[in-house]
Amino acid sequence: MIEEFKFDYEEVRGITSMTLTKRDILYFHEQLLELLGPQKPKSRYTIVTNFERVSVINPENIDFIKFRNPIRALIIEYSVQRVIEIEIYLSTYEKSIEIESFRSHYRINCNDEALILKISNFLNSFFTKKKNFHSVVHRYAMYVSVPLSLIVGYNLKELIGFPDYILLLLMVILPFYVFTRSFRWLMPYTDFIEENSLRSKLRYGIVVIVLGVLATGLYDILKNYLLK
Repeated sequence: MIEEFKFDYEEVRGITSMTLTKRDILYFHEQLLELLGPQKPKSRYTIVTNFERVSVINPENIDFIKFRNPIRALIIEYSVQRVIEIEIYLSTYEKSIEIESFRSHYRINCNDEALILKISNFLNSFFTKKKNFHSVVHRYAMYVSVPLSLIVGYNLKELIGFPDYILLLLMVILPFYVFTRSFRWLMPYTDFIEENSLRSKLRYGIVVIVLGVLATGLYDILKNYLLK
């Protein structure tokens, strides 16, 4: 019977939302190889979509643009046998594991306490520098979606004059299945900006439209109900 090897130390931490380019990933790869020094770690980068998993050894071969299906996650792995194992799960939408509100995480298993501290400090510093505001969208999208749905539903009812039960149905569908998902798609937790140029172009237009709808709707509500 082969005994399973166990490391002495383990660290698991959540990762904030961030924006990454291929240049960032190549820089990350170079720095991590330098930190691990002469130990010659094995590396693997795996891109996960709804329909496929594509792995490469060298991040130079990563091409985000060729993926037609939305990227769900990028999994980064480095290992030196019986010395260290690093796994980094960068999610675009779904939670990787339950760590507070974080959707991405990293896990380090190591036998050297000083090495695990050095790698952890580098990871935290690198991810913090690439931080964006998308975590706010993923955390609070529902709170924006509900009033937005009320405004859209109210204006549609005034314009078309459909029954109240249709309005109630819209109140169920719009916040959960339309607006929240759309906001999170437009602003993924980990944003690989070369993945989909169309999304980048749509993002700013959608933000302007949403702000316009909210402002118009709030004005109508104030005018019709509070300022009479």
